[in-house]
Amino acid sequence: MRFGLQTFRWPLAVNVIFFALTFCLDLSIPRNLRWHDWPDAYDYLHLSQVSLLDKEFYFPHTTPQYTSRPFTVPLIYKIALSNPDIIIPVQKFFHALGAFLMVFAVSLFLSRDVVKYFFMVCTYLLMGWWNIAGWATIILSESLSLSLMFCWIASFLIFVNKQKIFLLGIHILTAVLLSFSRDTWPYVMLFFYVLCCCLFFVCERSLFKPLVALVCVSILILLVQNYSMRIGERYKIPLTNTIAIRIAFDADYLHWFAAHRMPCTDSLRRDFPKAADYDTKRGKLYEIYGDPGYTKLRSWVMSTGKNTYMKFLITHPRYTFLFKETKPQLDRIFSFNLFYTENLVNADTAKGYSGPLQNIFPLFNPLLAAVLSVISVFVYRKRKLFIGLMPLLLMIVFGFNVFVSYNADALEVERHLFVTNIVVQLCGFLSVALLFDAALNFGESLNRAAIKL
Repeated sequence: MRFGLQTFRWPLAVNVIFFALTFCLDLSIPRNLRWHDWPDAYDYLHLSQVSLLDKEFYFPHTTPQYTSRPFTVPLIYKIALSNPDIIIPVQKFFHALGAFLMVFAVSLFLSRDVVKYFFMVCTYLLMGWWNIAGWATIILSESLSLSLMFCWIASFLIFVNKQKIFLLGIHILTAVLLSFSRDTWPYVMLFFYVLCCCLFFVCERSLFKPLVALVCVSILILLVQNYSMRIGERYKIPLTNTIAIRIAFDADYLHWFAAHRMPCTDSLRRDFPKAADYDTKRGKLYEIYGDPGYTKLRSWVMSTGKNTYMKFLITHPRYTFLFKETKPQLDRIFSFNLFYTENLVNADTAKGYSGPLQNIFPLFNPLLAAVLSVISVFVYRKRKLFIGLMPLLLMIVFGFNVFVSYNADALEVERHLFVTNIVVQLCGFLSVALLFDAALNFGESLNRAAIKL
């Protein structure tokens, strides 16, 4: 299997110009003061002021004043001196950096400069979508998590192309940072590495051992992450949300949990008697977090609730694979331009250079992106390039992420899965670029054949 064709020349210089331009345009967008409305922001800022030598920074406990959070976002905020006026430009730098590295990595596998420029323009346009750029204007984890996701994918592609040990080290560092930006990432990474490990075992043994190492690293990360979540009680509220929203109104499900010693079933049936729009249950949910009548439920969640819920997911596939969810509920998986990024003034409009791009995105629907991703596999079959499999791999992996995130917290589906539509657009652009590159090479081959004749 050939992993790359040639490195940049002029495209690299143009990519640097696009990076600088994007960063400057991001900086021109004023800071969104609405972050003051979200308690999460204060949790990250508080943790960023804890010493790096303190175990509490890496394994924080939840207190009445602050909720435990993974350490990556507080770490970057600490580097930015815990100052929102510095944090926002740092987030915008990572936003532009994610685009730069993605373009750099994909271009290593493309043979035609015109296709490199095409993918470059598409990627930077995508990063200008308010669904991405808007998060960089507020103090929340989404912007850094998304930017690190782009860096993680790009660093993997660069390692596959170059196969250097130090690049593997950089990729592992990126994986660690991404993993501890949000609690669901370790599951997604492990799934991705296992898929790639199986692929390379069949197609390219030289990369099989590094992928085994990445699988082992991701397992270790997952164990540490689960320990951190247990110390910080980070799954208490998401699991409580899910039980109240997706379990309580279903008599059969509630009976199953009652048989597994979940308390407060009568209270849950009374307070959440039927399926409804999730936002209508939000207020009641906030009340039960501190309701003395639900003390036993909260204790059960922290003791055996997580393991019981995992058993439920395994034994109830229709629930796990969302077959019982309604279309409006499933539509939340592909949400974009959420209200979190709205400003207090002119809240319904994107800011700065993102404004005109709202008429473009989302450009690809999930079905079209999936079809293009399957077609791009032919690039792998014909030219033996790993990049041809990448769109389909990403579609599969982030499809897995849908089930992980949706089943983890039924209340915050839109916020936790806004990345889905972004990946759909990325896979669409990547597939088109690969097919464009293959078509140009095929046309050149035909011309050469005709000349010989």
